[in-house]
Amino acid sequence: MKHFTLAIAFMVFLLQADFSAAEDNLITQLDSDHVDITAHFTGEQILVFGAIANKGDVIIKVTSPAQSVAMSQKVQSGPIWLDSGNITVKNTPGIMYLLSSHPIVQIVAPQELKKYGLSLESGLEGSVLEGSTHGMEDWRTAFLRLKQSKKYYKEFDNAVTVVGDRLFFSKLTLPAKLPLGEYALDTYLVRGGKVTAHQYSKLEVRQVQSELWVSNFAHQNPWVYGASFTLLAIAIGLALGIMLRRNSNTDD
Repeated sequence: MKHFTLAIAFMVFLLQADFSAAEDNLITQLDSDHVDITAHFTGEQILVFGAIANKGDVIIKVTSPAQSVAMSQKVQSGPIWLDSGNITVKNTPGIMYLLSSHPIVQIVAPQELKKYGLSLESGLEGSVLEGSTHGMEDWRTAFLRLKQSKKYYKEFDNAVTVVGDRLFFSKLTLPAKLPLGEYALDTYLVRGGKVTAHQYSKLEVRQVQSELWVSNFAHQNPWVYGASFTLLAIAIGLALGIMLRRNSNTDD
């Protein structure tokens, strides 16, 4: 409710905003600048909204911190499947979303797509490969297919609503499994096939301290964590057993 009220208040401000100083201008706001990850986190929805000075289309590009992805290709040799190649793709966004008011290829010129990285393929720009690509010449296609199958790379056509040629809003839905760190949220105003305005925002995905301590401890000391959890479960079971016996004796 708090986020909704904030969004409404900001929308009223935007309606009264003066854009006369620039022919093309853009204001973007998030209803929350952070996402807290807990043990029970199942995903979150962020409202992105703002205003534009003139009629146009809006594109929102969301990229997470870089991650490494290991890939292998299997070939069949008789009844057995064998690895024909293994590579690790580094320095690529763990998550990449493109949300737009209309399909991007219909509103952005090809040269602008490349210039501003407004395609899922742009996630591979600056990538670093480890390993041999022998037998995996189409690793780029395989990488994108892998990311898209897990819904980590995705285009959302018509996901940005433009109201009255002045306001816009979109709901960014984040999955349960998220890379931690600072996410880049770039908003673009597009007119006549060209990007005429751009604004950068950031979204911090963080793990709350208590959850982070438990997660780090479990990762660094898996046997100790497992044994501690087992002993705790046994202790709780014994305590419940004693309580039940006491209650039973009291009833007698």
